[in-house]
Amino acid sequence: MLYCYKHGVSINQVLQKLGIEERFANFISRQAVFSCRAGRVTVCCARPPPGLTLPPKASKTPQTKIVAPDELKSSSTMDPTTASSEQYLELHTKISGRAFSSKATQSLNDITSVLTEKLFLNIDHVTRGGSVVRGTVVGGATDAEIIFFLKGLPVTGQLRWLPALHRAVVGVLSENVGSTYGIEDVHALTDCVRLSVRGVVSVDLKFVPSFDCISDVYHILAKEEPESRRRLSAALVRERTHFISKQPGQVKVTMRLMKWWRDQQKWCNLASRPSDDLIELLTVYSAIQVKPHDQQVAVKNVLALMAKFDELCIMWSNFYKKADIWEPLLQQRPLIMDPVNPYVNVADPQQFDFKDLMTHARRTNFFC
Repeated sequence: MLYCYKHGVSINQVLQKLGIEERFANFISRQAVFSCRAGRVTVCCARPPPGLTLPPKASKTPQTKIVAPDELKSSSTMDPTTASSEQYLELHTKISGRAFSSKATQSLNDITSVLTEKLFLNIDHVTRGGSVVRGTVVGGATDAEIIFFLKGLPVTGQLRWLPALHRAVVGVLSENVGSTYGIEDVHALTDCVRLSVRGVVSVDLKFVPSFDCISDVYHILAKEEPESRRRLSAALVRERTHFISKQPGQVKVTMRLMKWWRDQQKWCNLASRPSDDLIELLTVYSAIQVKPHDQQVAVKNVLALMAKFDELCIMWSNFYKKADIWEPLLQQRPLIMDPVNPYVNVADPQQFDFKDLMTHARRTNFFC
């Protein structure tokens, strides 16, 4: 239980990590040293198995408890910090159900297989991204990306051939797939083809040339114009996904809580609504700067960053050096660099209106 509180996970999630699929109550009932009755776990009086020593029965004689000075400060009948932390964990349990996450993952797996088979394109390989793959899904409709790396696709002149490719893909999906596989609302956007799968997963299909290695991607990005760079950044989705998916479990809990908080707010327009990428990167940076001891503190730290969003300057060194960052970006504020793309400011003021975010973040009550 201490592990659960420290890392922001449920006890059933811990059992799953250990390869145990049954519920905690069933698991504990099978253990000889424990008893589970009416939801209450106790130590049995029976003889323990080899290697385990049970503590002696408590004496009826009252004993004096020695309290450390730090304990005296928090010896009230109700610790508000603990109560609030429990409230965050209870909320997380509600918004991150395993059933929905499994359904979203299965839907994405199915649609990836169908599209790879049905599309007429010369596909080299396929990579997936988005909240489903990164493990930061919250309940309700969620997002995913499927990136098709195509053989022989020209790198330059995307504005000439990409719109036609998107229209062709929409036509193929409308005629050959349709609702048979749960695909709905297929339409072409400027930089992708968007569809939904069974109303569970919103999927963006993106098409980029096949590259031999990540250094080739960086080499091409250095020569392209900003608009082309933005489209070609999809070629780095595997590295971007890995950056988030490798984060500790408690950090992902904070990400889900912050996404839930975002969805409770009223935003002036789409340009003022923070993206999943932005929320996840702020959460990672906050956890690196100050390692929180519970989810209440973790959420408070992220909101504090959002409240002073206009001052932020966040850079990473996992995939590139500061010297590799496109020089005009270094003058921008706020600056939150994409961790795998030195040509993208995720908080670009021309794309994201941050004033609304700062206003919401200054509210003191996370749950209202």
